[in-house]
Amino acid sequence: MVSIDRCMDELAAMSKRKTGPYYESRVAAHVASELNLMGIDWEIDEVGNILARYDGPESAGKTPVALVAHMDHPAFEIVDPQGKQGRLLGNVNPEYFASPIRVLAYPAVPKSPIESEVGCPGVITGCRKVGGETLLDLHLEGDCPPLPAFGVWDFPDMDIRGDIVHLRAADDPVGCAVILTVLAEAKQRQTSAKIVGVFTRAEEINFLGSIHIAETVGLPKDAVVVSLETSKAIPGAEIGAGPVIRTGDRRHSFDDDAESLLRVAAAQLQKEDSAFRSQRQLMNGGTCEGSLYVISGYRTTAMALPLGNYHNMSPETILSPEYISVSDMAAEVEILLRASELNLDDCRKFEREQLLHGTEPELEKLRRLSYETRP
Repeated sequence: MVSIDRCMDELAAMSKRKTGPYYESRVAAHVASELNLMGIDWEIDEVGNILARYDGPESAGKTPVALVAHMDHPAFEIVDPQGKQGRLLGNVNPEYFASPIRVLAYPAVPKSPIESEVGCPGVITGCRKVGGETLLDLHLEGDCPPLPAFGVWDFPDMDIRGDIVHLRAADDPVGCAVILTVLAEAKQRQTSAKIVGVFTRAEEINFLGSIHIAETVGLPKDAVVVSLETSKAIPGAEIGAGPVIRTGDRRHSFDDDAESLLRVAAAQLQKEDSAFRSQRQLMNGGTCEGSLYVISGYRTTAMALPLGNYHNMSPETILSPEYISVSDMAAEVEILLRASELNLDDCRKFEREQLLHGTEPELEKLRRLSYETRP
């Protein structure tokens, strides 16, 4: 099992990277650096999505498993040089801006190393809807960064409370951290898998990065796509009870054959360790990138880490850090590693045997007691 410490280390490194739709450069730089250290080949497409490829030993003929997560999180961009107005990027309900919100502003591309980068502090004092957009009244307490520039909520990067990790932005830099951990473990263990790590941009603005990948056939058409999210915890998809095999989202049900890889992987891991936990649930609170790949013709499934304070919206109507269980993350990494090594035909055979096990005597009785139905 991947160690909790390894997951914590990746979360800590990722959490330092401020991000927003269109403003993913810091996360992208971290992803590229980590892939280089692993010695895993990667490329960047014309809109800035990153695609990494791991082909393990004896993986010829294996079905590629594409793990997809987005590098952005709801934030705002600064729309005037004086730093007095911002535009919300992503879905945060207007009532969460009823009270002043502390923020930090940054240039689109960092001017100093991440470890020493300091954002310009400020306050959002109100918001209003204009033509379908949410405009934010902004007061910066220093010089506005040169445009293009963006801002994030002024929360700690990361706060560890036992198994629960609070983050400024979990959705979906945590999904990116999961992919990096899977790739690192696959390379270290030399698993016989074909894994494509897909790190997309501007998911919070209508899935723009994934739309580009789908339209340009950026993934093998025979790939099984696994959309990775941190998604709002609901009954049956609870924080600390294991990662969730996601049967669908608000718009679509996902592919049963593709999901069988995840189901069988989870069943095998639980058989090996009775303490291993996972969940399975329709999480229909929102739409994820999985729906985009469904309508683009890919065999698609999904996993989610149950998330508290989705999009930083706490039950108290106060913007607050998001939070996840790190043990859920570690279990998700193991399921994805195991699933990437499985064969779809073998999964179908296994699940058929499980479903039909022990029914032959009853079937024989049914044959003996068959009768004709006459008018």
